[in-house]
Amino acid sequence: MVGKAEEIMKLNSDLNTVLSEIEQSPSVLLYFSGENCSVCEALKPKIAQIVGERFLHVQQIEVHLQQLNIISSHFGVFSIPTILFFREGKEWLREGRNLSVGQLVADIKRIMNY
Repeated sequence: MVGKAEEIMKLNSDLNTVLSEIEQSPSVLLYFSGENCSVCEALKPKIAQIVGERFLHVQQIEVHLQQLNIISSHFGVFSIPTILFFREGKEWLREGRNLSVGQLVADIKRIMNY
C-alpha cells in the first residue's frame, strides 16, 4: 500500500503552482472534486492508490471546484468529479462524471506507453 489519499494526492490552491507542476513534471493527474460530492470522496482514495502504485512518477493534484474556481475555469472544468491527465505539459486525457477506474488505468498505460 502506498499511503492515504491525502498523502498521495496534493490539495492545491494556486493556479500558478498547478501550471508550474504541469510544466515541470513529466506526468500530472488533476482531480477536480467538491466538498459535498460523495462520488468524489469515494473515487479519490481508489484513484490515488491505484495511480500511486502503478505509475510512480505521476504527480497527483486535487482541486476543489467550489473553492478554486479560477483553476477550474482555466481548464474548462465545470462538473465533478473530473480528471485531467497531462504528459510533458500537454493534456492527453479528460474524464468526467461516470469514471471507471479500470478504464482510467488503461488510458494512462496507453499514454505512458507501458
